[in-house]
Amino acid sequence: DNKICVITDTDLSRNELLSFNLALDIISKVIKNSPPNNNLLPFGIYFCGSENSEFTIEKFDGETVFGCYTHMIVYPIWKWRELHFDVWAMFFVITEEICHAVWQVPDGPALKAKVTEVLQIVNPNDDYDLCIDTLRETYNI
Repeated sequence: DNKICVITDTDLSRNELLSFNLALDIISKVIKNSPPNNNLLPFGIYFCGSENSEFTIEKFDGETVFGCYTHMIVYPIWKWRELHFDVWAMFFVITEEICHAVWQVPDGPALKAKVTEVLQIVNPNDDYDLCIDTLRETYNI
């Protein structure tokens, strides 16, 4: 099933694509070992190239469609570019948001545990708190 729709209003760099593909690949492995409690709902991922980025929802097909439920991740990649995020920083940010969407968990212990599970596939010494602290320190955010 197609569960993810990706939209971008700019070309993604090689490193942005690498980070996104790496996150999807590793998260798919975690899903197999630790599936979400609920069926995975479709979601959109929107990479915004500038702070003036806009997106619209196309007119609904069919006379009986009067609404829809959607959830999406919006990545302001212009901020990543301004801060010169490296592959690791992009991978971390992408991973955190996709974990929200897949396991439908808010910020907190459950999200930290799931992100840590993903991170430790790449580096067994990583955990959420260490990575978020490193991100904040490295990029002064």
